[in-house]
Amino acid sequence: MKTSKERKETPIFSGVLNYFPLAIAAVAHQSYKGNEKHNPGQPLHWSREKSADHLDCATRHMMTPREIDVDIVCEQTGEILEVGSGQPHIVAAVWRLLAQAELILEEMRDADIAYNMHAHEPMSEHFDSVTEHDYAGYNLLPKEMLGFKAPDNYYVHSVDGEGDGCGKVLTAKSLPIPD
Repeated sequence: MKTSKERKETPIFSGVLNYFPLAIAAVAHQSYKGNEKHNPGQPLHWSREKSADHLDCATRHMMTPREIDVDIVCEQTGEILEVGSGQPHIVAAVWRLLAQAELILEEMRDADIAYNMHAHEPMSEHFDSVTEHDYAGYNLLPKEMLGFKAPDNYYVHSVDGEGDGCGKVLTAKSLPIPD
């Protein structure tokens, strides 16, 4: 369970919704339009099984960020072949990136990988063991990048650096490596 201080360090309303109200509303509309396209007549829901290539799709949408996603219409019959969202492609890219982020964060949560949203804070109380080694300051490192011999499934979660990207590993734990 999170403390009051920890909850306040995730300001969803003041730190996201207030910063990006137009973008958030556009992404919500993208969800609606996507549901109408992929699940016509069904209540709004994310059909995760219908598409898993979020990074490829996001990149494709980012190639034409200002282009509007319009309906594709048959010239002969006027039939709508594919419903567009009516929004710039960047909105679809954001939706895809949020989908990928959600999947990764769920995977980490389900694998019990305690990712640290505040990498500057020591996390040793969250881990089985603490190991100190010098290494570049990444928040989550596979063992191949540690710079020291580590057992399988070894991750580093926090470093103490001087702002130059290097520092001492403060916390580490043997964890399942996500794909």
